[in-house]
Amino acid sequence: MKGYGYRRMKVRFMKRFLAAVLAGSMVLSTGMMASAAELSDLFDASYYAQMNPDVAAAVGNDEAALYQHFVTSGMAEGRSASAMFDVEQYKKKYPDLVRIFKNNTAAYYNHYLNNGMAEGRDGGGFFDPTAYAKAYPDVVAALGNNPKALYQHFMTAGLAEGRTAGLNFNSVAYAALNPDLKKKYGTDKAALFREYITEGAAQGRKGARADKANKWYCDQKGDHTVENWVTETYANCTDPGVQRGFCSICGEEVTNISKADGYSHIDKNQNDKCDLCNARLNTYAKK
Repeated sequence: MKGYGYRRMKVRFMKRFLAAVLAGSMVLSTGMMASAAELSDLFDASYYAQMNPDVAAAVGNDEAALYQHFVTSGMAEGRSASAMFDVEQYKKKYPDLVRIFKNNTAAYYNHYLNNGMAEGRDGGGFFDPTAYAKAYPDVVAALGNNPKALYQHFMTAGLAEGRTAGLNFNSVAYAALNPDLKKKYGTDKAALFREYITEGAAQGRKGARADKANKWYCDQKGDHTVENWVTETYANCTDPGVQRGFCSICGEEVTNISKADGYSHIDKNQNDKCDLCNARLNTYAKK
């Protein structure tokens, strides 16, 4: 069992480490640097406390104490600093980075801050500052491109104004898995997101993201919920149509096949196009 002396030594080490971070920069094992100021741009104390009630219970709601916990422990534990960035989601979205950074959590923060945002990569969080900036140039003209400033605008004004570009929160799944909230807020994406980060997350409510763990709901319902279908082929007189999409609840890929119209092609103009369904025929081109 590790004694009191060891714990005091560990605390001193953590304090010295934090001081080094705040004074300058944090050296990553990849040889890259991420300045403390840059890291703080991705940190939101209120969000961190709401998403990590165990941390808030231990260190309180003081912003400096919460940031200290994030830098010294939370980041290595995979805790999200804010709604702007989620390490695990970032890794899932970009396997090319996983091959480089492996399990170096700090390296992913560094990459997103110094390269990812400029490349237009989605940080995997519930809020994408790059998409928000692109959608609302008036906000950028007033505040610039600083991600924290954009996020603060989104939380204090943007949501109320209906500015939801960049919001990656799965309101469809959240409402479906929490019928009491659906009854209260309907399909109001902004209201559901605000409820989640202020109360729902701490209560352990599910559905903020599509997850295979939610498949029980789809099985119980008997079908999937797909918001955006991608049409591969359109149905015509003789051939069925094919659409594909992903379930907003469980994330499973879904295929939808529509029946053919059931008619014979007609090409009175002899232009290799069906007069009924516009399908390309190549009947006359072959002659």
